[in-house]
Amino acid sequence: MKRKINKIFSSTAGVGLTVAIVVAVNIIGWFLYQRWDLTANRLYTLSAASKKILAKLDTPVVIKFYYSKSNPYAPMFLKNYANQVADLLQEYRQAGHGKIIIRKLDPKPDSDAEDAAIMDGIDGKLLNTGNKLYLGLAVSCLDKTVAIPFLSPSREALLEYDITSAISKVYNPKPTVIGVMSALPVMGSGPTPAMMRRGQYLGLPVWTAINTLKQNFKLRKVPLNSKKIADDIKVLLLIHPAGISKETQFAIDQFVLRGGKLIAFLDPKSYAATLISAQDPQAGRVGKKSSSISKLLQAWGIKFSTNRVVLDSVAGRRAHLRGRAIFMPAILDLTHKDVEADNVITSQLDSLCLVFSGAFSGEPAAGLKKRVLIHSSERSILEDRNLVGHNNNQADFSSPKCHAYD
Repeated sequence: MKRKINKIFSSTAGVGLTVAIVVAVNIIGWFLYQRWDLTANRLYTLSAASKKILAKLDTPVVIKFYYSKSNPYAPMFLKNYANQVADLLQEYRQAGHGKIIIRKLDPKPDSDAEDAAIMDGIDGKLLNTGNKLYLGLAVSCLDKTVAIPFLSPSREALLEYDITSAISKVYNPKPTVIGVMSALPVMGSGPTPAMMRRGQYLGLPVWTAINTLKQNFKLRKVPLNSKKIADDIKVLLLIHPAGISKETQFAIDQFVLRGGKLIAFLDPKSYAATLISAQDPQAGRVGKKSSSISKLLQAWGIKFSTNRVVLDSVAGRRAHLRGRAIFMPAILDLTHKDVEADNVITSQLDSLCLVFSGAFSGEPAAGLKKRVLIHSSERSILEDRNLVGHNNNQADFSSPKCHAYD
């Protein structure tokens, strides 16, 4: 039975890691380019953040808009979306003050425009009629080109982010430096003595989330005992910073004060740390299951308990094992109703799984703003993390819901 439950947990951790990739990439993009105003009322009006980036351009940026306008079989919803994209591109042209050049091309079959689309990495989608339909962008500056192969209406809320991100990449191809600070081996590690005794000599691989971030950013490992955060680091990513010192928290505070961006993933009971410490009792900081940045949170007016996890009678996982129903309220299966749909960070999340998650509370200090991105249901409570797995099913789910916010 223990093996079966471990299998369930492993599957849950995999889903959680996928969610972490999506969230981390979107959060970093949000911090780098600030928050886009992508509400329904102003979806195709450029935000101040995009205009600020465009104002810095001193070299022309060419945006090629490939759309099969003459294709009579194009679905009406794609025609409408293509018109909306064209309207947004005009906003970019006007805000670019002559540095944004828009070129519209109709890739007819066997035409030069189709050849150019293929060369620029634009995907032609095959319709039921057998015809190809092109709807994509190629953004270039000097000898650098970034393609958006297909503009899917499903990413409508992220359209401005995608275009501005592409402009930023071609104009300034030097990747942004992101510092990664963690007690977990997220950057990979060599084999520990315990692993070598078991005949495992390859060590631990880099986490999938980290490899995904490497595709767009330059990542640098930052020790948990750092006295200063390097000046060229623009974003600092904390992933379960168990055992972080007061001196390092002060260095992070100075980093934020000088304009650095901080993303912190804290945990009252890290499942990854639990697994590692079980396999290697000498894992050190990795074996510490809880993490916080208490000194910083206190200064910001935010509370986070390292001793309690969220239990949810509505979102808690329900499974079957050997014909018996099992309720696991500490494993939350959240849906789109539990996330902020109008925020670029979470707008693409339809479902996510949180294992032994904590919750933030309190009101931020003056000058700071709070926005809840993910929340549990109204039927959720905070429970002692050491009791999880013992008396969860008898918990009293009468307290208000818990929140996680940026």
